[in-house]
Amino acid sequence: MTRQVSETLFENGNEHWIESEPLEKYLKKRKDVKFKGTSTANWRGYIGTWEIADNKLYLIRLRNSRGDELGTEYLFPGQTRVFAEWFSGDIDIPDGERFRYYNMRYSAFYERNILLRFSKGVFIEKKIVDNREKFEIYRIAVEKRMRESEEREEDE
Repeated sequence: MTRQVSETLFENGNEHWIESEPLEKYLKKRKDVKFKGTSTANWRGYIGTWEIADNKLYLIRLRNSRGDELGTEYLFPGQTRVFAEWFSGDIDIPDGERFRYYNMRYSAFYERNILLRFSKGVFIEKKIVDNREKFEIYRIAVEKRMRESEEREEDE
């Protein structure tokens, strides 16, 4: 499984890449629209760009998996900025040092994850998850397994 291309979110003047797909629920209802992934790095077949303005989530740009501009009007005729009223859930923003990388979906392990919670497109709360302690426990366990493996090889 290949790591997926991230979408982009503008929040308070900052640009973030996100490990979430806010358009997914909307697209499940649209049986007339099918995106085609052209790469194992983008199975969903599109790349969305989002912004938070006035505590609301908006889709402001839409590209295909090759990066060609489709525009929001591709899904929402006559609209260049679309309020994401269909989206309820968390948008995950990885933050800080990347501790570990896995070559699948959005799998990497970062110092922090910033979770932005929405209900029907309206921002509700921000939660910061500190992963440093969890990573330290993981790092110690990996080092222990490596030492034990080396000791077994020496004994053989």
